[in-house]
Amino acid sequence: MILKDGTHWEPTDEDIIAWQHSYPDVDVFAELGAMDSWCDANPSKRKTKKGIKRFVNAWLSRAREKGGSPFAQQSSQESSVVPMKKWTQLDDLTHDFMKSESFRNDCLAKFGQYVTYSGERVTNGAALDGAEQIPGGRIL
Repeated sequence: MILKDGTHWEPTDEDIIAWQHSYPDVDVFAELGAMDSWCDANPSKRKTKKGIKRFVNAWLSRAREKGGSPFAQQSSQESSVVPMKKWTQLDDLTHDFMKSESFRNDCLAKFGQYVTYSGERVTNGAALDGAEQIPGGRIL
């Protein structure tokens, strides 16, 4: 995103992961793209380096209050499998392509989610999109 002083700002991976956890009903990447376009189109309202994270959090909070991103709602209604084109960086990082229970448990503990071999997203110890939860919070 272009800032008030003309420099560009990019969020860190840690910021993006934190926002994805804080705003699960919001498509963070789509909203960041919308923010970037808004900053480009509104030069007099661009943010400073000090204020950009507050701007991002406020924007994501408003998106959540409106019921989440239309992009995120659309993908959850289409299918139980998240298409690879709609994967976030976190989905790619937590994809269980080895079908490893220890990998899935590590991802749940560290990132709060993983993506199954077949592309179904499982989040925060709760199974989504048809994945099965077993006693003790472990996911099959």
